[in-house]
Amino acid sequence: MQRCSLFLLAILAALVTNSAPATAIYVIDPAQSYVSAYVTEWTAYSYTPPYWTGRNAPPPPDPTVVWALNWSLDTFQLSGYFQATSEISPYDPAWAHLAITNQHLQNQLPSYLTQSFVLPGQLTYSVSAGGITYSNFCYGDPFYLYPGLQSGACFTTGPPASQAGTFDGGTLDLTGYSGGYPPSNRAAFGADLSQQLVDPGPPPLLDPGEYPASWQSYRIVANAVPAPGTLWLVLIGGCALIRRSTRYSSL
Repeated sequence: MQRCSLFLLAILAALVTNSAPATAIYVIDPAQSYVSAYVTEWTAYSYTPPYWTGRNAPPPPDPTVVWALNWSLDTFQLSGYFQATSEISPYDPAWAHLAITNQHLQNQLPSYLTQSFVLPGQLTYSVSAGGITYSNFCYGDPFYLYPGLQSGACFTTGPPASQAGTFDGGTLDLTGYSGGYPPSNRAAFGADLSQQLVDPGPPPLLDPGEYPASWQSYRIVANAVPAPGTLWLVLIGGCALIRRSTRYSSL
């Protein structure tokens, strides 16, 4: 029995001193998680072009239907799971990376979006406070650099993307914004706004270039779940071998 105890201590010591970054499975909470994207809101009005009146004037033109287009943000529930591995910075232990892999996400985003929604492959967070810091080539990454240093300079069009939230090792609460400008609205010029039509038929087709290219923002709340491991099987098997060898040596 003493040999088994020594074996357990040796295995545990080896795991502590030579452990690799831990990988966990995180399940997304669909009640708190979403992706937002722009959707179309069409409104139809009756429009009669200007015409002359009076003697010998032609008959007034028939009214036509004109459409106003507005884009509004709608939220779409997000669910699924992913794997994540946490690693402390070798340069500054106050910072760590959370590398996200094996993403299996489900949502009902509009089919016209050309950019599928995926989580960022890597997040930087403060080890002590758990606060997530948005980082890329433009703004630097404190995992590799001391805080305040820049890794380079670049130019962006429109508002930049952003990430914020917390990670405490068990729960990831992340809010992100994809950046860029919203799509353009289209007014119904010349229409009498008091003559809104109730059943005007299908709206006109949009040129593909008028659709937004990607989602707009998101929130992820995901919790780590315990995964079955082999540690206890190794320990139990090791004890069994020790007991067996001890029994044979005593014969």
